Amino acid sequence: GEVAPVVAGHWHEALHTASGKTALTAFTQQELGWEPWLPAKPLSEFSEEEQATLAKFGHTDSDYFRLLARNLPLLEQRTLTDKGIFYTAGGLPRAERELAATVVSKVNGCIYCASVHARKASQLSKQDEAVQKLLNVAPGAVLSHGHTARWQAIIAFSAALSLPPAQPTQSQLSALREQGLDTLALLDLIQSTAFFAWANRLMLTLGEPFLPEQQG
Repeated sequence: GEVAPVVAGHWHEALHTASGKTALTAFTQQELGWEPWLPAKPLSEFSEEEQATLAKFGHTDSDYFRLLARNLPLLEQRTLTDKGIFYTAGGLPRAERELAATVVSKVNGCIYCASVHARKASQLSKQDEAVQKLLNVAPGAVLSHGHTARWQAIIAFSAALSLPPAQPTQSQLSALREQGLDTLALLDLIQSTAFFAWANRLMLTLGEPFLPEQQG
């Protein structure tokens, strides 16, 4: 039988982070801060070569990545995988890879990841209202409603693939084919979704986002 469409997940609703900063209770495209629950490794404790590796990937000023850099070789492979999935030429347009990452983050309730990738999806697709509509979906509501046929197909498939266990269907694959996704585009969609199904869960266990203080 037909599988019920996947709905938005729940997320924490605390008003403050563990350190007392203003926490997020809704999804946003705004740039957010993130605080670790475990201490990030201070930059001064990395060797010169290790600092160069962090700088090469733009990780120097990130508490999240300096926390992961306690195992720097693993972080390096993680980052190369990330870039290989999201920045390669051909296949699925980058905007829709970022859309997939946003969908997964809605299923898993990862406000920080969603903010980063929704912002990129908006910038690349020029569909800010559609991206914000996705972010605004309430917990328990269907994620794919109200979008173009192509985005509905992408959202429905990515959401189903995000679940533990994954629940994509043949009809969802057929819908993607009907929207013009070839095998390479499907591979990009699967990899973009799978990467964030993992990355969300890692980030959610290590810390939480906060609203940066307004400057000026």
